Amino acid sequence: MTEEPFDLNVMLHGYPKTAEVFGVSWLHKQWPTVEEQLCRYRPWMTQAEKDFTLLESLLSPFMIIPAYRIGLRDISQFLQTAYEIHGSALLASIASGIELHVPKGDESNKNFDVRAQIHGVAIQADSKTRDDTDIFSERFRVMSPEGIRYYSSIIPETTRP
Repeated sequence: MTEEPFDLNVMLHGYPKTAEVFGVSWLHKQWPTVEEQLCRYRPWMTQAEKDFTLLESLLSPFMIIPAYRIGLRDISQFLQTAYEIHGSALLASIASGIELHVPKGDESNKNFDVRAQIHGVAIQADSKTRDDTDIFSERFRVMSPEGIRYYSSIIPETTRP
């Protein structure tokens, strides 16, 4: 089975939400330099289309676009940004409210990738695409009753802002 050809028209019409986040005029200008990479990322763009639909159930595109445009345009950061979008969309699917890139509230100028309101509880989350052995050490590995392995960590009281 041969894959459908990938060109700017396919990008604009097959992935309209993702194209909007990239910026249509930017795609027109940059297409010769990003076409090959984006073609490789088609499975993630297919997922991003679904994820943007979930996010748009709680946020306007005017809140989504600035949160992800820079990360998607930087091809070296595309996958990390796609994972962040997916994690935010998963939370959005069960949240009553969501915010993107929420300041942590300290002097670090860092932010959480997403804050979701789930059953009246604020959940702040970060998407990590690297091995962070200081936080996610063996002692924090957890196995759910369904057999799903995940990592959990708690910021010790002494280091909380």
